[in-house]
Amino acid sequence: MKTVISYHPISEKEIHNWYYNMDFSLISDDVNYSMIKTARAEKMNDESLKKYIKTMKQAVKTDSNAVFDSTHGFFIATIQNYFRQSFIVNVSFSRLIEQKEYFKEYTKPWEEILEKAGNFTFLNSLTTDTPSSGIYIPLEKVVELLNDYNGNLIVKKDIDDFFEQSNAKAFIESLNYAKENNTGLLEANGILKLELSIENDKNETLSKPTKAIDESQGLKDDPKSEVTAEKENKEKKSLFSRVFGSK
Repeated sequence: MKTVISYHPISEKEIHNWYYNMDFSLISDDVNYSMIKTARAEKMNDESLKKYIKTMKQAVKTDSNAVFDSTHGFFIATIQNYFRQSFIVNVSFSRLIEQKEYFKEYTKPWEEILEKAGNFTFLNSLTTDTPSSGIYIPLEKVVELLNDYNGNLIVKKDIDDFFEQSNAKAFIESLNYAKENNTGLLEANGILKLELSIENDKNETLSKPTKAIDESQGLKDDPKSEVTAEKENKEKKSLFSRVFGSK
């Protein structure tokens, strides 16, 4: 297995509802009802719900002056996998911007996405040597980029030349998926892993969120844990104990 660059369809509203607007103080106190309610509304399965809660438990430990991209940005891309499909492309749009600066016009910085930016440092670019999020392409720019790719020979050539054939196909597929689902697209590194046996590092779409793993953050399944819909209305802290065992 090797870590790859991936793209995660998620809207700005979902960034807030699934992650950024969660009450981190309640999560620190093992009160998880809001996460469970959010996950159930999106029909998340029990295995992904356990990982969602565990990821959020780690996210609340982030320093208030940390680099956003390698902490919260990375966690946002991670939890996206628990809600819907993500895509292995293994070529960085952040690196394309370094070569062809006009592509930055298709992105939106975290400072404009977040309702409260806090004291974080924002890179708005992928860090390839450590797990992190990268650029974010909002929905309106997803649509614009697809239109330009299909109607502007310069844009198409620059993407095709940089991504190469199989990677370009996977990247355009991720854009089309984002457009069809009314989301933006978040770049990330260090979340998904690809079988080394795939010949010539052939890129494939990740069809099931449960295939996404994050070993760098220590997210592991607990085979003894199970969350059922009938348990949602019971006392919150005892629910956490049933999910992950007694603390």
